[in-house]
Amino acid sequence: MTKADMNINKNKQRLVYFSAFAIPVAVFMLLCALNGKFPFGDTSYLGGDMVNQYIKYFAYLQSIISGENDVFYTYSKTLGGDMTGLWAYYLLSPLNIIFIFVPKAAFPCAATVLIAVKLGLCGLTMAILLGWMRKSTGAVLVFSTAYAFMSYNLGYFNNIMWLDGVYMLPLIILGLERILAGESAVMYIICLACAIVFNYYIAYMICIFLALFFVLRMFMMLSEKKQVLVTAFFRFAGASLLAAALSAAVLIPTVLSLTGTKASFDTAKLAMYPVYSLSEQLSKLVCAAMPTGHVEGDELMRYLPFVYCGAVTTGFALMYFFNAGIRRSERIASAVFVVLFYLSLNINGTYVVWHAFNYTALFPYRNAFMVSFMMIWFAWQCYINRKTITVKTAVFSALVVLAAVIIIDPLHNLMIPRKLLVLDLAIIAFCACFAILCAEKKRERGYALMLAAMQFAMLFLNADVYANGYLSKSQFESYVRENEAVFDRIKEYDDGFYRVGSVGDEFNENMLFSYNGLSHFSSTEKTETKNFAVNFGFCHFADVWARYRDGSSSAADAFLGIKYIKGELPEYKSYELISQPGATPIYRNNNALDIAILADEQVLSENLDVDDIFLWQERVFSSSLGRDADIYTLQDNVEFEAVNMKAKPFGDGATEYNQIDPEKGVALVYRFTVKNKEPLYVYTTEPLVEGAVHGTIFVNGEDKGPYMGSFDWRAVYLGTFEPGEQIEVIIKPDSSFYLLYNTYFAYEDQAALAEACAEINSRSKDASLEKIKNSHLRWEGAVSEENRVLLFTVPHDKGWRAEVDGQPAEIVTALDTLIALELEPGEHIVELRFTPPGLHAGLAISASALLFFILLIKRKKI
Repeated sequence: MTKADMNINKNKQRLVYFSAFAIPVAVFMLLCALNGKFPFGDTSYLGGDMVNQYIKYFAYLQSIISGENDVFYTYSKTLGGDMTGLWAYYLLSPLNIIFIFVPKAAFPCAATVLIAVKLGLCGLTMAILLGWMRKSTGAVLVFSTAYAFMSYNLGYFNNIMWLDGVYMLPLIILGLERILAGESAVMYIICLACAIVFNYYIAYMICIFLALFFVLRMFMMLSEKKQVLVTAFFRFAGASLLAAALSAAVLIPTVLSLTGTKASFDTAKLAMYPVYSLSEQLSKLVCAAMPTGHVEGDELMRYLPFVYCGAVTTGFALMYFFNAGIRRSERIASAVFVVLFYLSLNINGTYVVWHAFNYTALFPYRNAFMVSFMMIWFAWQCYINRKTITVKTAVFSALVVLAAVIIIDPLHNLMIPRKLLVLDLAIIAFCACFAILCAEKKRERGYALMLAAMQFAMLFLNADVYANGYLSKSQFESYVRENEAVFDRIKEYDDGFYRVGSVGDEFNENMLFSYNGLSHFSSTEKTETKNFAVNFGFCHFADVWARYRDGSSSAADAFLGIKYIKGELPEYKSYELISQPGATPIYRNNNALDIAILADEQVLSENLDVDDIFLWQERVFSSSLGRDADIYTLQDNVEFEAVNMKAKPFGDGATEYNQIDPEKGVALVYRFTVKNKEPLYVYTTEPLVEGAVHGTIFVNGEDKGPYMGSFDWRAVYLGTFEPGEQIEVIIKPDSSFYLLYNTYFAYEDQAALAEACAEINSRSKDASLEKIKNSHLRWEGAVSEENRVLLFTVPHDKGWRAEVDGQPAEIVTALDTLIALELEPGEHIVELRFTPPGLHAGLAISASALLFFILLIKRKKI
């Protein structure tokens, strides 16, 4: 081959790779244009957790890069917390750099661009893999685009951090293929290490898949010499371990950081039983099939695995197993692999293993992109061996398709659109017919164009069903501008270390605007920290999030150092109005305690094992004071009646209530006589079915708004009443089933609260607390004989270490959660520093692994 011919081939290859990236981007933009989404309209495809979580985290990333915030620790999630898990799960993709250079108001636009880029990268990396298997031709685009626009990407692209693993998988497999071919393992090691760093969660699934895929490839290579197989095994194992070691600087601190989060393990989760039928799974191979299954109320079944990746892919993947041009041993091994892989998705226990030994909170089958990957792998193998596709191949494939259609039962299956099923079947038949008719003819270009047209059309029809969103670009811009002005005003007012409450705050608003707030929603929050906030009566949901919302009680605001509040206050909070930029008022809470207070030694041993949050808060204040605070008075002699509901014990101290007459309404009624004229609150201990139970609360017939449910479980202010007045509180559940633990009513003495806060603050009136940075606090002040415990309303994470007057000091846990130090009387300087546990060990391992890796490369041993 001449040099000119080589240049022509290189140019063709570059064109194929460019097209593999550009086509998915163009298709996504076309989808946006036809549906009036950004940049062709005001709304976007952004929704769900992208809006509630990821965009806010990207804003916080911007504040870290600018130096405003700290890499290691933040006070913008609940009471404060380690950033390691959040970094590793959400923020370490190098593509997130786009958010550093755009203003917050433009984040929806940047996120849309980033989704398009990642879809393009999925197409590009798959084209590189398929092109390595055989010289790149235009036909590669038929299958690379299928990978970019598979249902998984469309259904889950709002979980943008998962897409990094999706586009890295083909490169990792290419690296593995190079190892099996006796070539360098460098590409495999680098790509796998990068995938682990970009998102450890999806990388965990990729590692399981790699082990299974390697076994499959070993069976395919059984004809090779034994020494070749042994060498391949040890090279694969060694390269995998080296990739893990290179990523240890992220991996080890992340594992330690996630200890105590919602990612707990229970052996009961490994129970082995099927979770969906073969009919349901086969239905997902039909274009635009409905995402849900037929099991009502089962969160695992909210979505079935997203596996559709084009009818052309399905057709060739099916014919792969009957193509005589491919070795029978390979086809048998592949068939066994498919069956085992299907079972691993369908069996509960293996599903749990795939998902890091836990059930998922929404978005199940997060490994389903691997099914599409294998379908494309098989389809491409069949396509490049299409000359051996015969009538016999087509007949056997047709029989399998017929059996699948019978199992799906399209006449009664509501999941599938029948017209699109017919189109899918017609395209599968077309693939077989043209493969047979064109086997000996040079019609590859025209054949590929027809296949591409059909593939792209079905992928687009499928995309139009799956891609949903609702974020308005203009509304988001207005929201950002208005709130930035408010929080900037608060920072101008006070540059100290305090917390801010935002009435009606959105999820993770404190990370978006970089203030010390109490609301947080992520998969990386410590359960202990969230529960501490929950005991102050804040709005919450299971182990997922806690939220300030309307601020619970005045005592909660005071103890947690909520010095400023943005938004219209409830009537019972008589805080000082200090500013009103635009239409949003800012209040100052003069009872707010400092983040660091001097407390009685009782805080180190106080028993807080009670589910009455008002008694819990009373003990928190009393132990801090060293005397009875007398802030809360509990209402006794409460009469209870369950209207049209039959009670029976449920277990764990709960009572189950079921509707008796379905034609009549249900209600939980509480009646009592008012004891004193102070703000009255109610709190019902959260039931097991918190997300499924909704209702409304009424006081003497007045609607006090929604209660219970995912967004309304909190301490509720009922009003201020005259002593002796008769009160009737009615909770009306929307469902016929309800679990009730305990309901508590309590009065909050405002004068006693002000006295307690003044006394606590007076102990350190001459002390100072400086936040040098989030991970470095400095307190200086005098300690008395009576109050020798320096208490920080900051969670006692393991990475904190302390120095008192320059000498190392022991940190103890107070009130089950918070940082405390026992000090001797006198003047002291206390410094707290936070370093993520495992960071130094991880850095040492990664550095050693990198040196070893470089040495192997230089000596050409890898």
